[in-house]
Amino acid sequence: MSTYLFITNPQYTPERVEEGFDVPWWSCSSTSQLGDHALVYVTGVGIQYEWCITSDAKRNGKWKYICDVEHFRTFDPPIELKDIMEVVNKEEWKPPYLHFRGYRSIAVPDNIAQRIRSLRPEQSKADRRILS
Repeated sequence: MSTYLFITNPQYTPERVEEGFDVPWWSCSSTSQLGDHALVYVTGVGIQYEWCITSDAKRNGKWKYICDVEHFRTFDPPIELKDIMEVVNKEEWKPPYLHFRGYRSIAVPDNIAQRIRSLRPEQSKADRRILS
């Protein structure tokens, strides 16, 4: 399984995937495959979601490549760029230090993806009920 970082603007309403609206696909890397995951970085917000990629990448006239996605988890609060730079140094992975400019989809090394996810450990369902 590979992890990608999808960079999107808020106007593309990535929350519609979480809310179960009919948004079955998203722009992705040509190498995205069924079973991969995507950390979704919303510009001006941070990494807000993690999606499971449910199809291999397919060519698309407008977006180059698209893949089917499903909501996997929400990061609350979102993981901000400064949070990422606290656990990842520039020599290991440069994109955060470039503020992800010029990227729409980028592969995240496994060790980096693990550190990013560890910034917001997943809560159990019981913990979520208590906090609601």
